[in-house]
Amino acid sequence: MDQEASDALDIQAWNYINKRVLPYRKGTGGGADRNDAIIRRAAKISRELGMSIDDVAARPEEFKSNAMALSAVTKDMAAIRPFKVMLDANAAVLTKLAEKVIKTDITYANKPLNWVRKNITGDEDVAEFLAQMQIVQTEAARVLNNPRLVGQLTDSARHEMQSIINGDMALGQTKRIIERVRSDGTNRVEAMEREMEGLRRKLRGAGSAPDAGGAGGKPTPAPTAADIEWAKQSPKNKETFVKAFGREP
Repeated sequence: MDQEASDALDIQAWNYINKRVLPYRKGTGGGADRNDAIIRRAAKISRELGMSIDDVAARPEEFKSNAMALSAVTKDMAAIRPFKVMLDANAAVLTKLAEKVIKTDITYANKPLNWVRKNITGDEDVAEFLAQMQIVQTEAARVLNNPRLVGQLTDSARHEMQSIINGDMALGQTKRIIERVRSDGTNRVEAMEREMEGLRRKLRGAGSAPDAGGAGGKPTPAPTAADIEWAKQSPKNKETFVKAFGREP
């Protein structure tokens, strides 16, 4: 299921939680199966909140809005992390390739990339560098300029990144520009992590999922597989995970 279909199913599931309305007639075109999918998604949403469907439905609108927002940003994080990992890895390769080209002739360091592209032909290192540049531009655009990370990368997002990593940039500036792009990508991921944690705190404060041992007796919401995988990537991620879920990943 693609991201757009998943988002649509979430909307239908929340409508079912709030109104107990199913949109499809059982006897027409697989309606029963689609209704079952909505009910299963509603049950999954409720389990992740540590509540029953009836309990979720009884909550105020602010609570449900926060729960829907947390679901959306969690999906975005699951989408953005692989691209951020690839961006960091390929940006490091690009920087090394730039240094390799400059070692061939130190005067290349002050030459714009467009000059390099037109005037240094037949050099395998230059060809590899230019190909790697295209890869990094695409991955950086996905991380920094694709707001919902859904569907195809837009032309505007690609062109915006090409205006940063552009043909007028001197070859010797590659490392500084690429480090800026990587840093901006890290900032975006960290901002999303803070948003997720803030939404979890609001939901816990509303009584859906107190910290382990807290008042209310309700369990902490179960982490998703993506949450667990992310938590294992670094000590910082693990610390955030433990605060959010009250358990080790």
